Amino acid sequence: MEKLLFSVKETAEMLYVNKNKVYDLIKQGKIGYIDLGTRKIPKTEIDRFIRENTMYM
Repeated sequence: MEKLLFSVKETAEMLYVNKNKVYDLIKQGKIGYIDLGTRKIPKTEIDRFIRENTMYM
């Protein structure tokens, strides 16, 4: 079964940033999350963020 929800730490590792950057992106509304006692970021949100922020020269 494919993993669908990721912790802030796992998301930071996937995006090659630190956890504080992920919290900033959440506060700015750039990445959505689900509150299950801790913040969990859906894979669809991570994929969308990457897709919308990929730059081409």
